[in-house]
Amino acid sequence: MPYLPSSSLVPLLGINLMQLYLPLCHTWVIYNNSGDEPHLVAERPFNQQVIIYDSSIWQQITEVAHD
Repeated sequence: MPYLPSSSLVPLLGINLMQLYLPLCHTWVIYNNSGDEPHLVAERPFNQQVIIYDSSIWQQITEVAHD
């Protein structure tokens, strides 16, 4: 298996998340777990619009997915 640096994986994960996985889900929750405690970034409750709790992290995710 070829080595992929983590900097290469971030765009792939963002694209897959936004274009493949989230559209398949009726409900979802996204956490930032890079710190000591998980931090809620956004969620989509069943049959509702997306609720964004951390706009700066959400913007980073969506920018990576659209590049």
